[in-house]
Amino acid sequence: MQMARLLDRLKERLSTSGAQVETGGNGGAPVSAVMAYLADMRDAERWAANASTGADQVDADLIKARWREIRAKHCTDRVIAQPLSVAYGDPPRHDPAKTRVVNVATSRSDRALVETLERFSDRPLMEARYEYRVHLVGGEWRLNSRVRKEPGEPSISGLL
Repeated sequence: MQMARLLDRLKERLSTSGAQVETGGNGGAPVSAVMAYLADMRDAERWAANASTGADQVDADLIKARWREIRAKHCTDRVIAQPLSVAYGDPPRHDPAKTRVVNVATSRSDRALVETLERFSDRPLMEARYEYRVHLVGGEWRLNSRVRKEPGEPSISGLL
């Protein structure tokens, strides 16, 4: 109930600033960009897990190279410059099939915020809420940040 009131207040505040909030829905190109990123990350995690079966482990440099390819394809320079880890899961931690878009907000024609709930494959009752900031760069929507939101934190916080 409190979360619904926070969202209503945020929508009211945003409506006076010219921003738009869509609850649910498909969100268009910014949402497609997030889902494409999640699909490529899922595939990369599966690749790393399959390549690591048995006694052989995948070289960390190969995993980092795969992550760099995904960042170059889907992310802004801000994200590309961040340090890489070699963490991956089996089942994958990223999966568009287990991700539900709950809110989409735009404040300008080149900025959007996509809020998702993502289910963990290995813990079906657990969900994590994320906010993806997506920017239009060179005619393509690219991820600029991903922030995990804690339970009780306001939805669509600090818009764009």
